[in-house]
Amino acid sequence: MNPTASFNNPALEFSHLFESSYASAYRLAYRITGNRTDAEDLTMDACARAWKAFDQYDRRYPFTSWLLRVLSNLAIDRWRRRKLEVISLEQLCQQERSIDKHQSPSGLLGASAESQVLAQTEKKQIVETLKHLADPYRTVLNLVDMEGWSYQEVAERMNCSLGTVRSRVHRGRKLFREVWEALYGDNNPIRH
Repeated sequence: MNPTASFNNPALEFSHLFESSYASAYRLAYRITGNRTDAEDLTMDACARAWKAFDQYDRRYPFTSWLLRVLSNLAIDRWRRRKLEVISLEQLCQQERSIDKHQSPSGLLGASAESQVLAQTEKKQIVETLKHLADPYRTVLNLVDMEGWSYQEVAERMNCSLGTVRSRVHRGRKLFREVWEALYGDNNPIRH
């Protein structure tokens, strides 16, 4: 069925859109929480929150992006209430291997095995480097550099000033580069 197809029933439309976006939402939730149970809970809580606000969804934009924003906002709300545990790299790698086994291989078509291995290796190195940063820096780098949020959006969601966000991004990137170089040498993926 066409994702942009018109539905007469909002519940049916939401169900179809959520089903097609579930894998992306779950992957983000897992990156944020670090374990399956919390990721599933966060994804389903985001589903409930998205359903409540579905009448506000602007259909000119991709549903997945909107859902990921809802999920990220929910995670930030939870983070404010309690500090989330730092996950181990091994846990993340095991989970991503498990997720990738259940995904369609169509996304891998055309990519060489070497480029896939290099991309996975760099991803693991980035996660390993990020886990060495203090939570405020890790959080803003995840939202700005990985999720593409603007500084203003991060400031509003984290209830802090724009200057604080800019400072944390700047300092976080500097710390990231220092940790990366200590762990892996000069081939730093962050070129800011």
